[in-house]
Amino acid sequence: MLKLIGISLAVLALWTGSASALTLKWDAVTTDPTGAPLVVGSEVSSYKVYKCNTPAASCTKAQSTLFTTVSAPAVQLVIDGQPVPASYIVSAVNIVGESVESGTVKVTPPDRPKNERLQ
Repeated sequence: MLKLIGISLAVLALWTGSASALTLKWDAVTTDPTGAPLVVGSEVSSYKVYKCNTPAASCTKAQSTLFTTVSAPAVQLVIDGQPVPASYIVSAVNIVGESVESGTVKVTPPDRPKNERLQ
């Protein structure tokens, strides 16, 4: 079984005028549980992104629904248009199977910039 080593999951909120762009981003998995580089043939083939059934600060795969699968080497997913608040976790997949999940990231509506005019 593949184990995530040093994976972190984050949400990037980028403001473009009056709208924001939300992106989930995580670290690529490149090592095995011992810290050794993944050998040829056992590289990560995809990442599974799960959406927690109830937004929470901590979530597991058992409390989630598969949201989408992202083919490696990509390590990000745009989540614009998804309802917030929401929580997500990510796991890595290779020929051996699926890893344990990452930590949970909770997405809340971003604050508006202080200098944005009210309309």
